[in-house]
Amino acid sequence: MKHEDQHHHHASEPCSCGHDHSEHGKSHDRLHEQEPCACGHDHEYHEHQHPKLGHDDISITHHENAVIVSAEREISGDYTQVKETLALGLKELADWVDNQNGLIGHIKAHLTEKGKSAMLSTTGDEVQVKEIHHPTVLLNLAVIVFVADEEALANHVSAMIEKLS
Repeated sequence: MKHEDQHHHHASEPCSCGHDHSEHGKSHDRLHEQEPCACGHDHEYHEHQHPKLGHDDISITHHENAVIVSAEREISGDYTQVKETLALGLKELADWVDNQNGLIGHIKAHLTEKGKSAMLSTTGDEVQVKEIHHPTVLLNLAVIVFVADEEALANHVSAMIEKLS
């Protein structure tokens, strides 16, 4: 489970509970699922994992044996072009996972267009309107797959995102 307030600077840095959760499937051994974790967090039925931040805006976590890569980025550019490039990138990513003898849980992206603004002002006469158009697209990405080489996966996702700019 990703702790929003817990970010380690190095993948090998131990969790606040003192354990290293950097390997697949590593979690606390608890006698009962309802028993609190040694680090004080209540993780219920989720794996105890802290994000590994190997890239600026990419987070890598784990659930059981799955590698979860998530990313968020604001991209300058036309919505349609970003959408088309991303569709090709997601297909290439799926093919790459397949070529690694991996298994895809799901790969999902959400795009939101932003970029129009207006400043309206008056000194009592007519209202002046100054519109500005600087198109940007907000990308939210979630990749849940089973692969052996998570660093190569993160590099592949990072390269895919870079192609969108």
